[in-house]
Amino acid sequence: MNPYWKFQESVPLEWSELKVNNYLLNKYKIHLKSEDSLYRSENNRFISKNMPAFRPEPLINSERNYIPSVTFDITSFIEELGYKSIQMKSIEHYNIRQNQQEERARLKNDMLQKMNAPVKWNVYFDGKHSTYTVKPNYQLNYEFVSRLYGSDQSSSISSDIWRYSDIERFPTLKSHYTEDYNSWKSLVNYCLNDKRLGLHLQDSCNYLKDIKNNIDSLTTDPFEKSQLAFNAIKAVNWNGINSIFSSPSSLKNIWQQKSGNSADVNLLLVKLLNAIGIDAYPLLIRTRDKGLIDLSQPSLNQLNYLVAHIVINNKSYIADATDTKLAFGLLPSRCINQVGLMIKERITSFISLTPEFKGMEYSKMDLMLNKDLSLSGTIVNTMKSYAAYNFRCLLEQSESDSSVISMLEYENPGLKIKDYNIENRDNINNAISEKISANISGGAKRINDSIFINPFLIKQQKDHPFKAKERSCPIDFVCGQNNLIVSSIEIPEGYRVSKIPDNLFRRFDDNSIILKIQYQLVGCKIMTTCNLSINKPIFQPEEYDGLKSVFDCLIEKQAESIVLIPNKVRNLKL
Repeated sequence: MNPYWKFQESVPLEWSELKVNNYLLNKYKIHLKSEDSLYRSENNRFISKNMPAFRPEPLINSERNYIPSVTFDITSFIEELGYKSIQMKSIEHYNIRQNQQEERARLKNDMLQKMNAPVKWNVYFDGKHSTYTVKPNYQLNYEFVSRLYGSDQSSSISSDIWRYSDIERFPTLKSHYTEDYNSWKSLVNYCLNDKRLGLHLQDSCNYLKDIKNNIDSLTTDPFEKSQLAFNAIKAVNWNGINSIFSSPSSLKNIWQQKSGNSADVNLLLVKLLNAIGIDAYPLLIRTRDKGLIDLSQPSLNQLNYLVAHIVINNKSYIADATDTKLAFGLLPSRCINQVGLMIKERITSFISLTPEFKGMEYSKMDLMLNKDLSLSGTIVNTMKSYAAYNFRCLLEQSESDSSVISMLEYENPGLKIKDYNIENRDNINNAISEKISANISGGAKRINDSIFINPFLIKQQKDHPFKAKERSCPIDFVCGQNNLIVSSIEIPEGYRVSKIPDNLFRRFDDNSIILKIQYQLVGCKIMTTCNLSINKPIFQPEEYDGLKSVFDCLIEKQAESIVLIPNKVRNLKL
């Protein structure tokens, strides 16, 4: 990815300055984020003054989309004495007291000594591996100094950040980024002719022949064939490396070794899908943590991950086989980031990554109010799509079901789980359910002769995600959501309902968010339903007030109680 520098931190900055020395890099482009907040001189000196602290807001994509910054899009490098500058390193020191010049000089000297220590480089290029021991001939290429406000701005003591970010130089290797792309079309053509990407699609895949023949023998349905291919490629373990290019080893070796980066895994998927007659193409994306793609700046440096774009009966699917818990057609949240660039001959197209499927959770509680005011019964939580994926991730991170039970009881004081079962744990294409038999204390309380019950109990939403009065960043839920709660509480003998909260209905004009809460008395049971449907993943700042209002209503309504009184007592005026 591109060398990157930001001018805003989690604390206020009185002064931030970046100096760029031109003598090391031969050719590069500079891209500015929030240019209006920066001063730029003719000699590539960037300054920001009195920058407030960056305060992350809930449900944002990436802070890189909003923080003033400078990104260097390196397109070619100079060669000097057989070495090439290609890697940036950052060293930081904090909390240097003012007026302690000797201490500053010592710390700076220590940094320079550490930076100039001999290092070993493991270099992979064109399938060959070499180890070089090199003393990097450092030259200070980027210098960034920030002066921070202390906790008491009138104090003579404050904190400084000194960052020296350098270009390391080691034996000359061919760079991946040696062309200045003037259009996305020229970038796509470059990828199609690169042996680490497009040329893989022209290679033979006889090593996948047995899997191909097996899939062809099992079904002729293209969707089912695609699912089988997707599951087969999951035999290759993702090594945690994000890339748009394959590893130096061949895809055949990757398949045999069963380990590779994101490009290796998903290029194998594309090749297998093509072999069984399914149209599939590489799709290059930028992961969420790196910020959004700037469509006005064609550059490979903006892209760092490869997934598969699949067309079945004129319908598009996007798949990532790096995660065994993902169902076909879903992307992990790290990959859901605006658009991806399709690598296909004679076509330059960006494909939307907005999920078609919503995360869906359905909770059904069948409970009975006991004489001691505890509630007992069953709770069934069923998750589909992204909600199911998130729950399976939670299960994978947990040591056992016992640890899940302990977590639920810790998060919900008064909950005592008697029995816990999970259904459909491993079939990732279907919903997953957890069935809980439990006793809940504290869900009802007595005031004089009246009993007050909150029907939502452990499903009550208490934390408000939108506490700020205003919002400057879009609200990003990643995907749409649908949460349905159905509660049934049996009224004990000798009691009747005195008061039920009013029903509630709220929605946006475009139905992008709908909240519906209903209460109903059916025989001796109180039936309560709450359905919150978020039908688009991203809301703009101008929609914040309406969104906040919906969640205000949700939290207030779920905090209301149903009131029971003894049959012999008249209805109370509440």
